[in-house]
Amino acid sequence: MVQTFADGDLSAPHPEGGFEHAYSAHLAGALDAAVAGYREIVAVQPSHVDAWGNLCIALQSLGRTEVAAEAGRRAVAPRPDMAAHLSLGNLLRAAGAADAALEYYERAGLLALGDIATHSNQGLALKDLGRPEAALIRFRRALAVNPGAAEVHFNLGNTLRETGALEDAVEALGRAVALDPAHIRARTNLGVALRDLGRIEDAVAAFDAVIECDGGYADAHWNRALALLLAGDSERGWTTYEWRWQATAMTPRNFNAPLWDGAPLWDGATLWDSAAPE
Repeated sequence: MVQTFADGDLSAPHPEGGFEHAYSAHLAGALDAAVAGYREIVAVQPSHVDAWGNLCIALQSLGRTEVAAEAGRRAVAPRPDMAAHLSLGNLLRAAGAADAALEYYERAGLLALGDIATHSNQGLALKDLGRPEAALIRFRRALAVNPGAAEVHFNLGNTLRETGALEDAVEALGRAVALDPAHIRARTNLGVALRDLGRIEDAVAAFDAVIECDGGYADAHWNRALALLLAGDSERGWTTYEWRWQATAMTPRNFNAPLWDGAPLWDGATLWDSAAPE
């Protein structure tokens, strides 16, 4: 069965030897050799769609996202295929080109009117571009197609929180959790939105539910600590505050000295406060 790069799968070998050799190298995990082989083919046959598609996959596997996206453009150009356009949009967004990704998501939407993925991915690209209000419209269109899509409710809730619509964000994130109780990011972000609303007890309960599902999820521990500190519960809040160093939003800082753990300083030691005014 011949497959396309839209699904992240390789196209099957063609009779010509060059493609088959590149394809065999690809299957064997020899990605550099596969890339070289596919490049030789497209240099001679620029319209070889499957070679461009497989080149896109190989380059993406090597982490060369921007070059992979360009190969993807060459693969989708001659064919009106929704899945291929959607896949290329995903590559472009991963490369940080949200504006170009939006263009291909919109083309995909024209090729498959009413498809939930095209609406949802358009929303994600618009959110990346700093256009949350437009993103909300796309997420709601996606939910009109499939109201049971937990991930879309999650994205809707995150975007609503970004716009300051906290009550609506709580509703959307709560819906995501109801649809997918194991969605720990939705549970965590629900807790954050509740904390933003000042509903500290509910927020802590949401974080506790995440920790019960995944005791090593740092974002939940850290946000729980922040909520407890806001509530004035210093004892429990500071106990778990050190999870911040593993949280997604934190960038660890590397100093050529041990981290101070609050123990008494030795004689002659100086404690610097980098936040102190000059």
